[in-house]
Amino acid sequence: MLVYMIFAMGAFDLGVGEAADSAQKYFETARVIFRQTLLEEGSIELVQALAIMGNYLQRRDTPNSGYMCLGLAIRMATALGLHNPSARQGPSPLDDEMRHRIWWGLVTLEAGCSLTFGRPPMFGYASLLTSRIPANVDDEDLRVGSLHPAQESSGVTLYSAVITQARLAKVAFFLQDRLARSLPAPTVAQIQWCGEYFCREVAFLPPGPVTPDEPFALARAVQTWRMRDYQSVIYRPVFLASAWDPQSRSDADPRVKAIIRCVAHFDIADSSSCRTLATENVRDILLFAQRSEDYHRGCEWYILYFAFQACLTLLLSIVREPRHVEAEVWRKDVEETIRMFQQMTSKEKVRKQVRITLKSDREFICTFHGDSPRRKVNTNDGSAG
Repeated sequence: MLVYMIFAMGAFDLGVGEAADSAQKYFETARVIFRQTLLEEGSIELVQALAIMGNYLQRRDTPNSGYMCLGLAIRMATALGLHNPSARQGPSPLDDEMRHRIWWGLVTLEAGCSLTFGRPPMFGYASLLTSRIPANVDDEDLRVGSLHPAQESSGVTLYSAVITQARLAKVAFFLQDRLARSLPAPTVAQIQWCGEYFCREVAFLPPGPVTPDEPFALARAVQTWRMRDYQSVIYRPVFLASAWDPQSRSDADPRVKAIIRCVAHFDIADSSSCRTLATENVRDILLFAQRSEDYHRGCEWYILYFAFQACLTLLLSIVREPRHVEAEVWRKDVEETIRMFQQMTSKEKVRKQVRITLKSDREFICTFHGDSPRRKVNTNDGSAG
């Protein structure tokens, strides 16, 4: 089952067109192999297979099925003791490191699912405090017969992105837990504190765009986009309330202004306002897409995921302040993103839905404010943007 799911995910990610769908036959074989008795027995290989299946189903646009599969993987991993540092010690450094990678792989997938769907995570933050994040080592340095752990590399390895994502997940779980205990709802001050805490904790992540010729360029770029997206999720409740509540548009509370846009005397406003995060993500993604020659389905899936959410923030900015001096720039960024989506071929159905949604929302907002879109967008289907 694990082997076929590796083939399925690889075939899916490397597809360059909607017709390139050999992944499904591998998935169907893995699904037939899976049966109830496997759950009763349990194994690390089955944990891996279920985790990959959950991620595959999410990318195949059946997110609830993927969410359930991931839940099975997490429960089985817990039953096997992968959550327990003392029980996680393997008979060799290689086995020990593999168990850490599997556990934190589940943590990162669950963090993404819980934030995407707005659902409480299966992990308690306390359970992550004693867990060692995987080591930054190359596979070549982990030998079967070795008796001592491999020395960590100071450079980029295949697992550097996993380590970064694990650290982001750990911060995200802590803040989710903190905000969930803010009853009946978190205050603006609490949300601002969470944003500042997040900034301090992710200072390790190098800023700036990633060039496609860097080692593991896509993986590194995705972590940068993910970091901004996670922080935007923290600010989003304030931004949504402000966009639709006329009384809050006057920015009577300076904290609201700091969260939404740059204000000089607030530390978080330098580079971490909700609007700034969205703008940076959109422009980073556009630049990466223009430079990248490795335009496969795995790449396009992440571009669609993060660019769409960032564009919704820019559209909300237009709703909130349609006459703002930067409003036309926000419209331009959204239109550039729509044009980028048009060029994607491997996720035809999804990218059409995303493009139509953004296009419809933009036109509705312009009409709502008595304005009209100033630029025409060639949609390749005879309609105008």
